[in-house]
Amino acid sequence: MKLIWIATGCVIALLVGLQQVHARNLSSAQYGRAISLAASGRMGEAIAEMRTLVQMQPDNVLAEALLGEWLLEQNDPAGAVPPLEQALLYEPDANAIAQNLALAYLGAGRPQQAIIAMRQAASQNKRQTWKEYFVLGLAADEIGDTQSALQNLRSSIQLNPNFPEAQLALTRVNAKAGEKPPTGAIPYAQLIIKSQAWPYYP
Repeated sequence: MKLIWIATGCVIALLVGLQQVHARNLSSAQYGRAISLAASGRMGEAIAEMRTLVQMQPDNVLAEALLGEWLLEQNDPAGAVPPLEQALLYEPDANAIAQNLALAYLGAGRPQQAIIAMRQAASQNKRQTWKEYFVLGLAADEIGDTQSALQNLRSSIQLNPNFPEAQLALTRVNAKAGEKPPTGAIPYAQLIIKSQAWPYYP
């Protein structure tokens, strides 16, 4: 009888192991499909595939971070927030994820959270980048902190004089009389920190 229990236990363990291997292979295949679709420019399909994957594997940091990055590239900052938040939850020291999340918060109309996320990103660097200063400047302007907005935008321009959006934002913040002109589109493609690994396989 004891031998039967041992054999049954071994079979159950083997089946559980096979299910895990199958799930892993299935998610890897799905990940590969999403990457192939993105590489061929079919971003809508790639995003749909990656969404399905992160629903199955919410702890897949790379998939979550990539999904957020892709959504930013498609000008969907509000949609990029949840996967980037999830990725940062598992990798709290990831500077690139924190910066992309700050950018997503800013585009989604959440400037205070953008400042917090960008400061988290900046704490991982020895010095701030022009991108960080730019996002902080826009966020400060959104919450009405004119002095901080001016200081950060000037720092962004000093580090990257060839970024006209920063100069336009500085001009807008400097406009003292009347209503502020409408905010221009955020240049996500220039501000996103891209994932370094290709083809992004786990």
